[in-house]
Amino acid sequence: MSTTIDTLFMTQWDSEVFTAYQRKGSLLRGTLREKTVVPGEAAKFPKYGTGSVGAKGKHGLVPVMNAAHSIVTVTVSDYYGGEYIDDLDELKTNIDERGQAAAALAMAAGRKVDERIIAAAEAIAGASIGVGTNPFDKTRLLALVKAFHAADVPEDGQKYCLLAPQAWIELLDIPEIKSRDYMTTLPWMDGYKMLDFLGIKFIMHNGLNITGTVRNGLAWHRPAMASAWVADLRSNFDWIAERASHFAQVRISMEAVGIEATGVFILPCKE
Repeated sequence: MSTTIDTLFMTQWDSEVFTAYQRKGSLLRGTLREKTVVPGEAAKFPKYGTGSVGAKGKHGLVPVMNAAHSIVTVTVSDYYGGEYIDDLDELKTNIDERGQAAAALAMAAGRKVDERIIAAAEAIAGASIGVGTNPFDKTRLLALVKAFHAADVPEDGQKYCLLAPQAWIELLDIPEIKSRDYMTTLPWMDGYKMLDFLGIKFIMHNGLNITGTVRNGLAWHRPAMASAWVADLRSNFDWIAERASHFAQVRISMEAVGIEATGVFILPCKE
């Protein structure tokens, strides 16, 4: 049970409760490869290299591509969260303390998933697009497009870019983004949604890391990132007699890993 529960003990109290602002779960699970593994096993993600073809003379041998093969391995980690809910304290409030605790724990687990994905992307990012003394502007956007093309990333609808709220606002201020000549749906009119422009899906995310006044945006091609799962979100709600409390618990078993550095980019932006 939270040690601040006594602040909600009833005198006359609105039955509605404000749950602290928090990002509601993972925003990134669909942006990378996923694999379910057997408990106790490390996850292995195969990589298949590039190849080339060449000419063959009459009755000559066909050129052999001999593409490189490799394996990226990641070990899954376990993450837990819990909250005690005192039996007598529940009688002194008129809110659904159990429901609020369960919801907050589930959202926290989702944020942990994004945290691990962001850490894996930063660890493998192969190139930096721009410098942290500049905002996110049209020049940076076009540099990112160029970097994806220079890396031979295919136009398959699987390119993602994460921007912090400040960089997201700067993205919306790019003339082409707010013009019907280029956008079928104007973000200024439609509110926040994933924004698809020049083959890149832009996502606003406030979990990106900041150092001083520089916050790192990230971009990747979906096959260049992966996550391994032993167990998706699981939860329990149990009575703990020796504490005279219910205990809400959530847990996940997962880890994220970068697969290919040339498909992941970091975008340091001035905050």
